[in-house]
Amino acid sequence: MVRCNKIVLLICALLLTMSATAAQQKKGPVTYTKKYQNTRLEVVLQDVAEKWGYTLNYDKADIDIDKRITAQFKDASLKKVMTTVLDKDLSYKVKKRVLSITRKPQKPVEQLISATSPSDSIVTDTLITRVFQDTLLQITDRYITRDLPAVVDTTRKPAVHHYLIASLGAGYGSWGYKLEQGNNLGGVASQARLQYAYMFNEHWGLSVGLGVSEYMSTGRLNGTFSWQGQTDTDGEKYNHNVVTDNWKENQVSLMVDVPVEALYVHKLNDKLSIMAGLGAQIGMPVYNTYRLKSGEINHTGYYEPWHLTLPTGAAADFYTESIGTDFDSKSQKASLRMPAAKVMADLGFLIPMSDEIDLLTGVWFNYTVNNIQQKDLSQIGWRQDGYSDYRSHDFMPQYAGLTQTTEANAIRPWAVGINIGIRWHKRPKDPDPVPQYERLLVKDTVRILQAREEKQVIERKQVIKQIQKLMERSVIFFDLDSDVPKLEPADILDRIAVILIQNPAQKIIIAGHASKEGGAEYNQRLSERRAEAVMKQLIEKGVPQEQMKAESYGDTQEYHTGAKVHNISLDRRVEIIPQE
Repeated sequence: MVRCNKIVLLICALLLTMSATAAQQKKGPVTYTKKYQNTRLEVVLQDVAEKWGYTLNYDKADIDIDKRITAQFKDASLKKVMTTVLDKDLSYKVKKRVLSITRKPQKPVEQLISATSPSDSIVTDTLITRVFQDTLLQITDRYITRDLPAVVDTTRKPAVHHYLIASLGAGYGSWGYKLEQGNNLGGVASQARLQYAYMFNEHWGLSVGLGVSEYMSTGRLNGTFSWQGQTDTDGEKYNHNVVTDNWKENQVSLMVDVPVEALYVHKLNDKLSIMAGLGAQIGMPVYNTYRLKSGEINHTGYYEPWHLTLPTGAAADFYTESIGTDFDSKSQKASLRMPAAKVMADLGFLIPMSDEIDLLTGVWFNYTVNNIQQKDLSQIGWRQDGYSDYRSHDFMPQYAGLTQTTEANAIRPWAVGINIGIRWHKRPKDPDPVPQYERLLVKDTVRILQAREEKQVIERKQVIKQIQKLMERSVIFFDLDSDVPKLEPADILDRIAVILIQNPAQKIIIAGHASKEGGAEYNQRLSERRAEAVMKQLIEKGVPQEQMKAESYGDTQEYHTGAKVHNISLDRRVEIIPQE
């Protein structure tokens, strides 16, 4: 029996130990150890809730979750941790495994604003009661969090540096040579370019690309060319002359260009920018032709022994040849030296069409600085293959175009014109927007109106004495036939007005008088005007009209001063008489 009891006791003890251990584990760790260095408050609270096994509950409007915490905890209790990281105006509590953080209720701050002027006045013969409406303000501080539109951190936004520029241009150009006996005319010039541009900053950049350019020229020859010591069909020696008449030849050259150009961009406004370029390019002639268009050549001969010139048609050796009949008008290949070193310039406007495309329009110019004419030049000649008679002209070089003879010098193509194109860039991806919010301190204000009374006892006798004393030392006189008061002293009405305003129960009589000059009826009206003039001035100074009464006595009451001789001018007056 004793042994059974021991076993029962052992089992109970074991159950109690297990229950305590389970309770201990359910509550979580009793203390907290961790170090924080410039860590957001939100992270600290989440750590604490996780360590103790709590669910975290708080309102962002109450807590500055971005507050930075620097603290070190070692075997700290929950109270120690929360007291350290939370502001003094915050409190926490744990209920049903929920850790709630709220702002402590604050007692409103009261501010009393006293009214400076009464809202109402109650006047009796002996008492003035002024009612003021004072304002009691009860101000309570409250924090709110307001979400703001998400913003992009422009400091991280990649700049646009890479551009592709494609353009077409047309204008006027020339092969840029001169003829010894004639002239060179230009023609249509064109170009097409594709460039890659890198902008170092907002204004400056560098471009390189590939392009083609075409130049046209028209050579017009009018001159005389001679081959001496020739033998005609009769065996006579003579000088063979060729006279050209508007011999016209068109030339066309097509080059592949490699341009390198410095760029400058200046933004005038959101809808227009200026772009200028200056650089150089290497041109490789790949297609060069000439074609005879019109004109003729006349063969003549000069016989020196006889000083005789035989004109065209005088003999078989002297005749006329024309283009299309004797000379082929088809295009022929022309030889040019390679390559061509050219300077180039561009000036135009950029007009935005979209976020990635700008319309480019402006003018362009290029000029070849070196001579690209072939190296081996010969005298111009008109020999044609296929003739075995007198027209074979073996003494002449075969015709190979104007630009390949000594008649044309220094071929330097140039062109100027207008161009149009586009400038394209890939719009960089905007950085992810950064959420923004602001924490505001809101002062909730409750206004409470509180009535307050001020009572003033009216000493009527003292007020009457004040007015009478003022009038004993002052006079209100008038000039003859005038209703404009002459005040002595000048502020007498100001003083009377102050007394009456402060004592609204006190009433006065304004008595007007006149001297005996003039008729009695006129004087009566004049004394009325004088009394009304004084009353008007008192009203303008703030005295209510209800406190005053105007009376007129005409010339019936003379002014007595006790003097032996009566002064009639003193009869023209106004008297202010307080009512008892």
